[in-house]
Parts: sequence; C-alpha cells; structure tokens
Amino acid sequence: MEIRKLARPLAWMLGACMGLAVVAYAVLFVINWSDEAPSVDAVALTRIVASKPGVPDAANAWVFDIGLAAPEGQDPLDQGIARKAYLEQFAPRADQSYGFLPGREIQYKPARTPAITALATACKKGNAECVRLAHGDFAQVERWLASESWLLERFVRMEGLREWKEVVPKDLSAPSGVFRHALNGQQLLLMQAWKHARSGDGESARALLDRDFAFWRMVLRSADTLIAKTVATDALERNLSVGNLVLRDLHAAGGSTAPPTAWLQPITREDRSMRRVFAAEYILQSSVLTSIADKPGLVSSNKLKDALVRPFFKPQATNNLIARDFVRVSDRFDVDYPAMAAAAEASTRGAGTVDEAYRAYNFVGHMLHAIGGSVDMGNYAVRVSDIEGVRRTALLAAEMRESGQGAPSAGERVRSASWKCPYTNAPFAWDSQAASIVFTGLEPGERGRHAMLL
Repeated sequence: MEIRKLARPLAWMLGACMGLAVVAYAVLFVINWSDEAPSVDAVALTRIVASKPGVPDAANAWVFDIGLAAPEGQDPLDQGIARKAYLEQFAPRADQSYGFLPGREIQYKPARTPAITALATACKKGNAECVRLAHGDFAQVERWLASESWLLERFVRMEGLREWKEVVPKDLSAPSGVFRHALNGQQLLLMQAWKHARSGDGESARALLDRDFAFWRMVLRSADTLIAKTVATDALERNLSVGNLVLRDLHAAGGSTAPPTAWLQPITREDRSMRRVFAAEYILQSSVLTSIADKPGLVSSNKLKDALVRPFFKPQATNNLIARDFVRVSDRFDVDYPAMAAAAEASTRGAGTVDEAYRAYNFVGHMLHAIGGSVDMGNYAVRVSDIEGVRRTALLAAEMRESGQGAPSAGERVRSASWKCPYTNAPFAWDSQAASIVFTGLEPGERGRHAMLL
C-alpha cells in the first residue's frame, strides 16, 4: 500500500523532470536555430588569401620547387605545373586517405655514402661538428657536390625566380608542398660557397650567400602557408650559420670577411608578419570544419546522441572564433622587436585557456574551439623573429674577424659591440669554451639558443 502511495508522486516527479528536459532542449534548439554570418575577422582573412595577385607558372618559384626532383630528362617546371593543377583540383577521398603528389622523383639520398650523409646531417647548422667533418676531409664535400650537381643546378635556377605563390590547401588529406629538395639544394649551394672561400675566391662565395639569403627572405615575406614560413626561417638561419663558416675559412685564406650585402638589411615587420600564413591556416581549418558539419559521428558514435547534440554545433560561428584567434595572435606579434618579449609572454599565458564561459549558443562549437585552442601559435611568430638576432650575431662575427683577434679579449669586444640583442638591446653573450657568440632568442628551449662560431 505504501509503495502505491509513493509511486504516483514519483511518477509525477519523473514526468516533470522529463518535461523540463524537453522544454530546456526546445529552448536551446530555438537559441541555436541559425548559424552566424562570417565575422569581420573571417571575411578579412578570407580576403587576404583570395586577393593575392596571380603569378605566371614560369615565374613562380613555388611551382618550380614542387617539381625540383623530377626525373632526369624532365623539366622541373613541367612537373611543378602538373602538381599545381593536381593540388588546385584536389578533393578528399571517400576513404579519407592522404593524397600524394603525382609523378616520380629522383631518389638521390639513398645513394649518398655514409661520410656524405654524416656531413649533410652535421651541416644543417654551422656548428663545430660541421667544421670538424668538413675540415677533416674536404674531399667529401667535393664528392657531394659532384654526385648531386644536377640538384644544385636546378636549385640555382629556382633561386633566379623572385615570386612565390602557393596553392592553399583546404583539406587535411591534401599533400603539402615539397620543401626538402630545396633545403638539400641550399646545402649544396652553401658547400659550393665554402669551396670558393677555401680557394680564396671571396667574391664568388659572397655572391652565392647573397643570392641565397635574398631568395629565402623573399619566401619568408611571400609565404602563403605556415610550413613555407617555417622552412624559409630555417633556410635563413642556415644561410647565416653556415655562411659564417664560409667567411671564417675565407678569412683563414687571407680574404676579406665582409658579409654579403643581403645580410645588412634588417628583418622587418613585413618580413616576419604572420597575417598571411594565419589566413591560410584559417582557410584550412574552416574548410575542414565546414566539411564535417553534416557528417555522422561528429559528436558521438551513438547515432541518437549525435543527432540530439548536432543542432548545437554551428560551423560558421565556430569558424568565427577561429578567425578571431588568428587575428589576435597576428596583431599581438605585429610589433617592433622591443615589444616582442611581452607579446610572447602574453601568448604563452593565453594558450590553453578559453575566455568564454559556458554558452547556450553553439556550445559544441565552443567545446571544439577549446580543444583546438591549446596550441600556442605564437611559438611560430617568435621562431621567425629570432632570425634577426641570428643575423646580428653573424654580422658581429664578421666584424670581429675583420678587426683582428688582438686585445681586448673576444668577450670584451662582444660586450662593447654595437650589434646587440634586438629584443633588449643588451650585449650578446660570449661562450669562451666554444669560442662562439651566443644569442638567446624568444623561442623556448634549446631551439632558442643560437651560437655563432668565431
């Protein structure tokens, strides 16, 4: 009897709870009835990508780059044009597998001897190990240049082009540009410059360094994608660090250690601006998000749960959050060097945090945004800006060699030099054990330490 008395109120309570849940769902459904229009930030980023002027294929260094390792007898430009067309027409596969660029490539790295492989690995940076291997047996450099002369010839041809425009990907499965061959070609060019320096031909050595630095600076400024910006940054750093060794041996051969002309121009805010590459990242992320909006399993593998929650995901509203983030970060780092440290600190502090509380509107989109917001995009900006500090240490090393090795000591000359840290205007450090000028940049960890061998 007691159970019967309790059953009715319990049923009413359960029914009331279910009713409230239905009402709450209906209210949320109404709130999430429509998506947002593209925001000002989203429109601006889209316009950046769309408004870049076209570049004829024959003048586009990026087109040449993606065909750089075309088989013998095939023009790299022809393969690059075919691959560009493939990327422009790329559509995601039904099985979601990754796409691959069409056409074969010369497989040259497996043919390298162990000695050349070790040399190529060590000389990705101009450090003491690179010097040890090169000086220990410079004939290996000669063999390397001879065995891959075709790549050096193609790379020099590519560096003669002074325009750069990429196809911006719109799907994660789209193949990215092929940059490894260009970086391998750059190593050959730097080795050729080193060879000239050892023979005392400073004019030819400097001409190669100058040409290479000017090319990669053009790529840095014109890059459409984050990977191209990063590759250009690495290439500029390599030009400076290995180029420093070239000038070092030129000095030992009795030649002038005057730096290449291209080294004398500071890396400007325009060079290091992240706005264009972040616009491309927005295009990629927003395209991916929009493409999966109607696919099953977005929220849950449970079909009923997925169907119930899906109305609370608004693709464009979520894209607007992403666009806002990219604009914020690019604006934050669009400052002069003295303000970069504060920008980096603010970026690190903000990474992984979400400034929105729970939102009734597009709460699934806010959840997805919070997951993606854990990456500190500012790390890329400081990686680019650190190049200015590396440039200054290379110029200081050249200046110190030119002025001689007498008193005062190297450490004192570094401390009193006019070349200083771009962020703090403090003197660079001197590592007496490694005989190197040291610049500690804003990039975290060991990557932020740059040592220039004197």
